[in-house]
Amino acid sequence: MKRMPLHSTPATGFTLVEVMVAIVILSFGLLGVAGLMVLGIQNTYSSQQRSTATQLAYDMVDRMRSNQAGVALDTLGTATNGYNRPSNDVSADPLYTTQAAGCLNTSGAATGSCTAAELASQDAFEWQQAIRTRLGNGVGIVCRDTSNNDGSYNGTTITHGCSQNGHMYAVKIYWRDDRSSSNTSNTFQVFVTRFLP
Repeated sequence: MKRMPLHSTPATGFTLVEVMVAIVILSFGLLGVAGLMVLGIQNTYSSQQRSTATQLAYDMVDRMRSNQAGVALDTLGTATNGYNRPSNDVSADPLYTTQAAGCLNTSGAATGSCTAAELASQDAFEWQQAIRTRLGNGVGIVCRDTSNNDGSYNGTTITHGCSQNGHMYAVKIYWRDDRSSSNTSNTFQVFVTRFLP
């Protein structure tokens, strides 16, 4: 029979201090991962808004290209005949807030009896409603513009920067890009596309 030694063997494993240090290091790592996830979600939302603004801008481009008679109503120096509608306050501008009665029947469906000017007005109204619905605090304008000035929006007033000359049009959409719940400033992004209808 073999005898066991009388002296005890040293204990193996982790001490409490080692476990606590490992937990602290792991906690910092998890906080970093959580921060990256939040940043990724914010940037994904911002990217989705930019895609929506792009789709809405090309929606207006398609509307204009399908109503060439309405585009032809725009004469240089006149801002209210067709699609050329620069504005400083879209929410109070009847060019963007009034439906064209000739384009609607009592059920709200198109009757097909719109004039080109009424269709341009109806397009502007529907487009502005779509921007408000899909981009929250968003607004948009359409104007003749041969400059490279994107303009700006502060939440109330648009400084459109449209040159109002030439045959090139600009579709400008402004929306609030709030990536942080603590952001109280009015940070508005802009998407601009210029084209010849």
